[in-house]
Amino acid sequence: MQKFKLEIWFRIVGIGSASGLIFSDQTLYVISDNAGYLYQYHTESRILDRIPVVLSENPENIAKALKPDFEAVVKYQNSIYLFGSGSTDARQILYTVNLTNKAVQKIDLSALYDRMRSVSLIDIEDFNIEGAAFHNAKWYLFQRGNGAKGENGIFIIDGKIATDSPIAYQSVTLPKINGISSGFTDAVVHGDHFYFLASAEDTPSTYEDGDVAGSAIGKMSIADFKVERFLEISDSVKFEGITFYQNTDDKITFLLCEDNDSDILESAIYKIDLDD
Repeated sequence: MQKFKLEIWFRIVGIGSASGLIFSDQTLYVISDNAGYLYQYHTESRILDRIPVVLSENPENIAKALKPDFEAVVKYQNSIYLFGSGSTDARQILYTVNLTNKAVQKIDLSALYDRMRSVSLIDIEDFNIEGAAFHNAKWYLFQRGNGAKGENGIFIIDGKIATDSPIAYQSVTLPKINGISSGFTDAVVHGDHFYFLASAEDTPSTYEDGDVAGSAIGKMSIADFKVERFLEISDSVKFEGITFYQNTDDKITFLLCEDNDSDILESAIYKIDLDD
C-alpha cells in the first residue's frame, strides 16, 4: 500500500460537512456532522434523497450546541446505524434507519458511553467516537485522540449495542502527520483488516475545529490491532468517511468524503486506488 491514486469522483450538491459514507447497491448513504438527515445518493441517476432522522427547524445545518454530530455510520442487515460522537450530552444517541420502510429508531447511548469511558479511563472531555464497524458479531467503535489526553483507541462490544453488553478497549498509537498528532476519523472492514482514516488538526479540543495538517489512510489487522500501513494522502483535506468500492487484480479502491467544516452544502466524494 505504498502507491495510491486519489481523485475527486463527483460532487454532491445538497450535502455539507460530510462525515461518513456507505456504498451499497450503487447507492451512497452519507451522513453529515451538521445535519439531521441520512442522505441517499443514487450514483447512476445522480438523484439525492433525504431521509429525516432528527427533527429540527434547520435540518441541513443544526446549531452546533444541539446537533447530534453523526460521525460514524454502519450498514448492518437492512438498517443503517448512525452514531453520535459522544462529545456532548446531545451527541450520545444512536439512530437506526430501516431501509425498507424508512422507520427511524432512537436509542440512548449515554449509559453505554459512560461504561466505555470507565473501561478506557478516558474523560468525557476527551471522548470522541469517529468511526464504527461490525465484524463477526462484534461492534468496533473508534475513539479519536484529539483531546488533551490524545489517546486513540478501539472499543470492542460483543453482540448488541446495549447498555449491558461486554466491552473491551484497545489503545492504538498512530504516527504523526506533518509533526502533529493524528486521530482516527473513520474505518471500514475489508477481509481480515480495518482500513482506517486519520487526520491531524492543530487543536486539543474534541469540540472546536482546528487548522488541518493533513490526512492519512491506514491498514490494521483485526486480530491484533497492529497498524501495518500508514500512508499520508493529503496535506490539506480532512477526510472523515471511508467505504469499500471495488477490488481488481492488483489494487483496492475506496470512496472517501471530506468534512469541509463550513455551511456550504456541497460535498466532494473522492476515489482512492491503493496497491495492496
